[in-house]
Amino acid sequence: MFCAIGGLLPIRRLLFLVPVMLLSAGCAPERATPSPELASREYKLLLDPARFEKSVMRDSLAELDKLAAAAAHRSGVAYEGSLLKPVRTREVVFLDVPGKCTLRKNDLVLRLRSRGTKTTATLKYRTGKTGLTNNRSPWAGIESALEADITPPHETVYSRSLSAKRGNNRLQNLGDLYTLFPVTRSLREAPETKLAIVGKTPVREEVRGKVQLDLGSKSSMSLSLWYNAGNDTEPVIAELSFKYATGRNAVSDEQHARTLFVALQQLEGWISPLSMTKTAFLYASSPGFCEQP
Repeated sequence: MFCAIGGLLPIRRLLFLVPVMLLSAGCAPERATPSPELASREYKLLLDPARFEKSVMRDSLAELDKLAAAAAHRSGVAYEGSLLKPVRTREVVFLDVPGKCTLRKNDLVLRLRSRGTKTTATLKYRTGKTGLTNNRSPWAGIESALEADITPPHETVYSRSLSAKRGNNRLQNLGDLYTLFPVTRSLREAPETKLAIVGKTPVREEVRGKVQLDLGSKSSMSLSLWYNAGNDTEPVIAELSFKYATGRNAVSDEQHARTLFVALQQLEGWISPLSMTKTAFLYASSPGFCEQP
């Protein structure tokens, strides 16, 4: 049925007017829901931690820097800077409900990063492979950044994140979390439910870089080394990653990033057989944390 425009029209004129009519306010077809706007993409590659044992650290960093620069050059990506220089050291903890892992089971990750007296709490909601949240999700309509994490060979997981500054005081229970991030009240667990550190002890994170990359848009690469508390000899995790904010050059940026990521995966003798993020590794290495005593 067409919208009425006052009387009958000759068939030729009617055929001419149909496209116009469909674009009018009264007859406009329902538009497809636009894809959510992606804020950033981060490509993550786990390396062999033994490569960064203290006695060989400097030589390994120099070699990795040279290999990464060569991979970028082959990919048509400008590489400026060095992975040798330490940028920052900070304490990192992930919190969850011991014996239940309530947050992880609800696709949530709670991370605290501390430097001195300053702590930033970040809550991430893993939205899966599409990045979409359904209308019934507590995150529907929440102002949050949509991010993409890419692991080998090219697996993409989307997440939405919220961050808040805190003092040195930790989040002790779910009540503290509900206050800081009200969206988590949808968990509907008792506020007094205790939170604890996944893996029992904080992680010391040493970040090296930054290397400036030119994918079309500006990007940066860094090396993150995670050490268990009190251990400064060999890291338990080594992750090479690069990240860029998406924008007008999204298609060409992604093509350059994908090419570089494939090239980095060819660094023979450097790549860990584990294809996961640091967070996933931490949970996987602490299986007893999620089990009832």
